[in-house]
Amino acid sequence: MAAADDTDLTQVSWKDTAFIQQHGLNEHSIMPYFALSQFYDRSSLNEQIAMQARFNQLEAATLDKRQMTGIDYELAFASLAPPSLFIITKSMRRSPTHTDLLGAYYIIEGTIYQAPDCNALVSNRVLNSLHFVQKAFADLQNAARYQPAVGHFWESDEKAFAKATAALVADDNGLDDDDEMTPGDDIVVGVEGLTARSDAGSSVKAERRPLGGRPTRFLGDSADDRRRAGAFAASLDAAIGVTWSVAIEAPDACALQEGDAQSLAPTGDAA
Repeated sequence: MAAADDTDLTQVSWKDTAFIQQHGLNEHSIMPYFALSQFYDRSSLNEQIAMQARFNQLEAATLDKRQMTGIDYELAFASLAPPSLFIITKSMRRSPTHTDLLGAYYIIEGTIYQAPDCNALVSNRVLNSLHFVQKAFADLQNAARYQPAVGHFWESDEKAFAKATAALVADDNGLDDDDEMTPGDDIVVGVEGLTARSDAGSSVKAERRPLGGRPTRFLGDSADDRRRAGAFAASLDAAIGVTWSVAIEAPDACALQEGDAQSLAPTGDAA
């Protein structure tokens, strides 16, 4: 079946185990093997020469596809060392000296894949990086807390605030530092200060007043707040740097450019 020019086959692969066991894969058998896959275009110059060879081998021997125009497949790279690797380029031949690169295919251990183009590769990397940046901001938002009396703070600081508030309540009620509040006690921190109430009754009481007798403090008022904010900014900058480095990774590791394909001399040319 011919492969349409606008068909995206980058998500599929193909392998014929029976052919590999019978013929093996090398510079001479790789093109006939590739011609069995759905990646191969039956209207190509390679297929025209192969059809001529079936009926008139003498005439086929005189054909030179460099003098023809149309789709041309060439073996650009071959390595038999395990894992075996073959790279086949697909070009539109317009003259003996001019070709336009249309695509590339790589065969690893007998499995054929279509290489993605540069646009698809870069777009995928950028989308992946944006996804992880968005996820990082969502995680940070879930870890943020706010109380009118103290301002914004992180979830990791919540226990420290609860301990400090419990100490204030214990101080207001004449409790020692080692005394614990009974289960069911609830501490409410508001704009005006704090209120301690107990579901059990009147075991803990406190008047509403500014927290700790001091004016309300907001995040950033202390050196410790600024240190935590600086550490968070440094971590976020490092995370964005990692995702950006992944997004701009050189795409030529997975896709052939036209100049690279033309600079590689064909190691074999089979029908």
